Amino acid sequence: MEIRNEYYNGHLKERCREVPEDALLSIIEEFSSIAKFYLSTEIHIDDIKKINGAMLDILKRGRFQWLPLYLVGEAYTKGSLGELGGTTKLSVRNIYIWLTQMEEKMRNIDAGYQSKIDDELRASDERVYMEHQAHNVRFGTALCLKLAWVYEGRITADEWEKYTLDAIVEKLKEGYTDKTLLPSKIFTTIEND
Repeated sequence: MEIRNEYYNGHLKERCREVPEDALLSIIEEFSSIAKFYLSTEIHIDDIKKINGAMLDILKRGRFQWLPLYLVGEAYTKGSLGELGGTTKLSVRNIYIWLTQMEEKMRNIDAGYQSKIDDELRASDERVYMEHQAHNVRFGTALCLKLAWVYEGRITADEWEKYTLDAIVEKLKEGYTDKTLLPSKIFTTIEND
């Protein structure tokens, strides 16, 4: 059944404690009316008013104040159709049971959302770590190359400063390896600058 309450769509995603009290009571009254129809139960109007008042207090200030309004509507609908347990009577106890089921659903939704956020953060951290690792490995390789070139006599101690680690790393990024990169490849780049 469609919720026709004038306040419902405007507060659909808000938590119950954020919905103005008069609007929330009006919405609860419609939820109760629909649940009563689904349950095919006879209940005196005074009892419905008491139930609605108790539910207003529970939803506004009690355990379920953090539930979004759409889940409360789902609790009334699914509960009265027998999907969430309880008996075939419209009572505070049954509605409480239905809301407890929706609270569990919300926890699962929140956990799934948090898990997704955690996975994205973990993947981002891993990418950053891998980029830093690759960067550090290249600089380490560049330093080892420079030392090897000095040791092998390919460059002199006076030429040490000409061959910057940044220049060597750029060549490594271009695809050269520690076996194929020679000082002449770097020196050509420096001479052209």
